[in-house]
Amino acid sequence: MAPIRLSNQERQRLRTKCREKLSEHINSRLGIKIDPANVRLNPVRNEPYAWKILPEQEERLLKIFSKNLSEHSVGVYKELIEGVGVSFEAVSSYQPLSTGLNSVIPLQGDVSFTGKITQLEQENAKIYEELRQSRNTAGQEMEYRRLAESDLTQMEAEHGKVKDRMQHCEITAEFYKNLTLRMLLGLNHVLPILEELKNSAQMDT
Repeated sequence: MAPIRLSNQERQRLRTKCREKLSEHINSRLGIKIDPANVRLNPVRNEPYAWKILPEQEERLLKIFSKNLSEHSVGVYKELIEGVGVSFEAVSSYQPLSTGLNSVIPLQGDVSFTGKITQLEQENAKIYEELRQSRNTAGQEMEYRRLAESDLTQMEAEHGKVKDRMQHCEITAEFYKNLTLRMLLGLNHVLPILEELKNSAQMDT
C-alpha cells in the first residue's frame, strides 16, 4: 500500500503546484489575484478570467480544460505547469470572446497572445508595404532604363543622319573645289590667248 500512498502524495503535490502556477499566471497577466484553491480550468460566468488556447493545441487541451483540476492525473498537471503562458494563457472574461476558449498564436516572453497577433499583423503590413514600394521602385527603374535606352537609340540614329549629311557636304564641297580649280586652270590658259588676240587687233588698226 505504500507505493499507492506515495503516488497520491505526488499527485496532490503536483495539483497544488499546478494551482499555484495558474494563479501566479493570472495575477501576472491580468493583475487579478485568485486563491490557488479557487483556480478553475473551466471558469464559471462570474469569474473575471478565461483561458485562450493555441490552435494546434486546441483539440487536446479542450479535453483537459473541460474537466476539473482535481480529476486529472500527474501527467496532466505537469503539462499544465509547463504549458501555461506557452500553449494557453489567461485573458479577461469581460472582453468579447467568440468562444470560451479562443484559439490564438504562441506567446514569446511576456507578450500576450492577442498582443503578439497585433505585433505580427503590424510587421506583416510593414513587410507588405516595403515589398510594394520595392516593386514600384524596381518598376520605375526599369521604365527609366527603357526610356534612357530609347533616347540613346534615337540619339544614335540622329548622329548617323548628321554624319551622313556631313559626308554629303564634304563630297559636294570637294566637287566644287575641283570644279573651281579646273576653271582657274582654264582661265590661266585662255587669258594669254585673249591678250594676244587683243594686241593683234590693236596693231591692225
